[in-house]
Amino acid sequence: MSRAGQFRVDIPEATVKVLADFPDLVLTYMRTRFEGGPERHLHREHVDGFIVLEGEYAFELGDERNTEGEGTALVIPQRVIHRYEHETTEQGAFLNIHAPSCDFADYLFGETPPEEADNIFDPPEEESRRAGEATVLSFAEESPHYAVTADTLYTTAYPQPDGEPGTRNIVRIRHPKFE
Repeated sequence: MSRAGQFRVDIPEATVKVLADFPDLVLTYMRTRFEGGPERHLHREHVDGFIVLEGEYAFELGDERNTEGEGTALVIPQRVIHRYEHETTEQGAFLNIHAPSCDFADYLFGETPPEEADNIFDPPEEESRRAGEATVLSFAEESPHYAVTADTLYTTAYPQPDGEPGTRNIVRIRHPKFE
């Protein structure tokens, strides 16, 4: 079952919403005024991506820690040990992409254990690849306040790997700067 459009959290201090949930990728929107983030981890089977929309987050890639602000995209390949942390109570927001999905949406909702969703916490260093293989790209010098919205345009049928019929939501993500 797709979790597209579902909120994990939606309170004044934080929002976690699944924007798209396909076998090929999961796209989530995360906004917070809380400090913190996940522990160091890696993904053996999927790529992790971030687009910082608002505020700043500290990203650890291997042993390096850098603060990245709005207008920054990160692509973290499989087996790169990483984490992110929101270090203030000022609002921050980002899009998070997991490709392929590896049941990440169900993991967010507590339905799939971390290891089954390809989230390997406290990973062995010898299993890691070089952090330098990650890409950090600034795509905007100065970003206006981001108001990202996602609309489900339509739902289409497709066969699942087990042969059962499934559905896929076709999603449009909009940003006022690009309209």
